[in-house]
Amino acid sequence: MPLAHFPTTTAAQCDFAVGGQCGIDLDGHINVLGVLHQPAKVIIDPSLLSTLPKRHFADGLVSAVKLALLASADLFKTLETADITTDIERILGTALLHKKSIVERDEDGEGERQLLHFGRTFGQGIEAAGEEGAFLYGEATALGMLPFIETHTLLRRTKALLRRLGLPTKHPYGPSQLWPYIQSDITREGGVYTVARVKALGEGYLERITAEELQLILAGV
Repeated sequence: MPLAHFPTTTAAQCDFAVGGQCGIDLDGHINVLGVLHQPAKVIIDPSLLSTLPKRHFADGLVSAVKLALLASADLFKTLETADITTDIERILGTALLHKKSIVERDEDGEGERQLLHFGRTFGQGIEAAGEEGAFLYGEATALGMLPFIETHTLLRRTKALLRRLGLPTKHPYGPSQLWPYIQSDITREGGVYTVARVKALGEGYLERITAEELQLILAGV
């Protein structure tokens, strides 16, 4: 059935409305059942974002930060220096173009599109470990990205950017609290996980690691 998307949140306007993924959670696992169904069109009105609470507006900007880290140094610099409210249309448009480019190269998510899971391997644990609402989806994703940024300079810049956007840079949970949620990550195949990492600004890549290696990264958070 043809459909049009009219996204009304920051995350949807700069990321989720494009790509065609329709997923639901099942038996405690995130997005394990769903389909790919591309919309006929996506209609975005950035003025709708003014109706969001400040926290939810900022939470959605994590999608733009994620895409900037993975694929666009220019977008990252814009987020660091621009007036977010005034330049929101440019930020949304740039992020969407990068998302669109990745999806067009790998619609089924068997390769490059898995980069878009960046931050979720640990983020889902951070989101689930505390009381409901302690960390929103984007906030948890942002915290989940930090251990997979490989240069200290970029890590410092990213934390500074998160603070600029009103987002957290740390959480109170230990590895033993997070691991029960992380070990069933959607990227797991047998005992191997496919994780997205960033070696330099705009240079994301995928790596397959064992559960033991993932636990070591978690212990260093």
